[in-house]
Amino acid sequence: MTRAWDAEGKPRKPRVVCIGAQKAGTSWLHQQLNQHPKIWTTPFKELHYFNARHCPEHRKWLPWHFREALRATERRFRQRGEEMPDEMVRYLVEMTADPMFTQKWYRHAFAPAPRGMLPVDTTPEYSTLPDAGVDEVADFLPRAKFIYLIRDPVARAISQLRMNLARRKALPKAPQGYLRHLDDPDLAERGDYATYLPRWQSRIPPDRLLVLPYGRIASDPAGLMAEVEAFLGLDPFRYAGLDKVIHKGAEAVEFPEEGRAILRARLARQYDFLTDNFDNDFNAQLDLTQQAAPSIIRNAAANDWAANPQPRKPSVLGIGAQKAGTSWLFSALRQHPGLWTPPIKESHYFDHLFCPDHRKWTGRNIRNSADGVRARYARQGKPTPPALSAWLDRIESAPQFTEDWYQTIFAPAPPDRRPVEITPAYSGLPPEGLEYLTAFLPDAQFIYLLRDPVDRLISQLRMNLQRAGRTPATLADWQREARDPVLEARGDYATYVPRWQARIPPDRLLFLPYGRIARDPHGLMAEVERFLGLQPHRYEGLDKRVFATKGAEDVPDALRVELTARLAPQYAFLAANFDAGFNAALR
Repeated sequence: MTRAWDAEGKPRKPRVVCIGAQKAGTSWLHQQLNQHPKIWTTPFKELHYFNARHCPEHRKWLPWHFREALRATERRFRQRGEEMPDEMVRYLVEMTADPMFTQKWYRHAFAPAPRGMLPVDTTPEYSTLPDAGVDEVADFLPRAKFIYLIRDPVARAISQLRMNLARRKALPKAPQGYLRHLDDPDLAERGDYATYLPRWQSRIPPDRLLVLPYGRIASDPAGLMAEVEAFLGLDPFRYAGLDKVIHKGAEAVEFPEEGRAILRARLARQYDFLTDNFDNDFNAQLDLTQQAAPSIIRNAAANDWAANPQPRKPSVLGIGAQKAGTSWLFSALRQHPGLWTPPIKESHYFDHLFCPDHRKWTGRNIRNSADGVRARYARQGKPTPPALSAWLDRIESAPQFTEDWYQTIFAPAPPDRRPVEITPAYSGLPPEGLEYLTAFLPDAQFIYLLRDPVDRLISQLRMNLQRAGRTPATLADWQREARDPVLEARGDYATYVPRWQARIPPDRLLFLPYGRIARDPHGLMAEVERFLGLQPHRYEGLDKRVFATKGAEDVPDALRVELTARLAPQYAFLAANFDAGFNAALR
């Protein structure tokens, strides 16, 4: 049920239309969208306005559909022990009274939507409209955005067949019983992507038509909804029940392999169309049953090595304050098949050149990182691969921290992959360092992670104490340790962020709040993919903490209060430059 209702609202058009083949997930999407505070949905899911006008054969069952929708709405109120509001009763009576399916009727359907909310029409049957019907949609809704869900042709047909037979109480008692129902033309017609999708693509521009694969509802529901939010221009929202199955099919005997083969042959045209028009990742995610099929590519530098390494520059850089999640981001990005990460995380090239105080440890950091790579192979009882061993030798050898040395780091990246560097210290570069960096990497994109100032400082402090083997015993000890000026300097957003914003345009600089790593990791990575222009990918281990600092809970509350006051300029800067949702997600 929609939560907001403007009884005095004026007739409106929908701003979002969700379509797709039957049994392709539109009910799930409708239920998720209904939770978003900026989305308004009608009390019943499907309006059938355009197909009633252009598909005469649908008119024979539309009266039944609206009677059922009305009864279902009443039933939901009874189940909650609530009385339906008078204004909703009037609305439902008007929506089910003649004349129906006129422009006035359709506009009235969205009248109760409060201003500032996007009205939604979810009617999967629109996907099957004839040319004239799609023409009318495009003309009548010139500003609306459309979401088109697609499912594997055979799996979708089987799900539809089971639903049809269950409604007729005719589900077979043995697998072979399905075979006599395969000639139903409706099975192929409802999933005829090769005919229907080009009609929509020829009339609705790409910035208003989002095509999504059904399998992501199970494999990456949060990421899918983050992509929908970005497409619709909505703020991120935490949805309940992302893993809930909507309209689960009736229990039935297994569908026979012989029947699958028959359907696969009959629907070959659909598979050819999908293969020709969508990439492998999209096709691999068309159905839940397909999830084991696509291989999850691990971008491990030791086995993803260019045949003929050539010096290269990185095109993606991750930066941010220390203890703000860059290690987690590095771990996630290295899984994407379109990216290449070196075997070591941080090169420190730019800060070595422009932050003299870093030079006392940057060389040691490279040596330690190289030794760590070799040690991982040794622990497994394996030799370091020759190409990797030669690469490690080169980056440890003089001359270091030259342009040639830096480009050698990314030389092994295959030509079809974008090299990535993650060095959080770059966030604190002085102006001359940023001038050099931007001139040297004029096309690179940057991901800047931000964390709550006090939480970040305490995490860095705890890490320093652990490394030093010290444990403060009193508040005075904690206060003395927290006076280290480096702690505050590493999180000086008010100084560093404007430097980056002044030199890097917004389409090349993405700011992300640290708290989303825990609360919405799949959605965060979906946003990163869109920013970098990458295809969606299934990540593993996004809920795993990387280099997490323990013991922060024993920091005295009085120290937190003191630090909050000391870092007040940072909080003021963040509040002035990022919206409330972003700031709330910093922790």
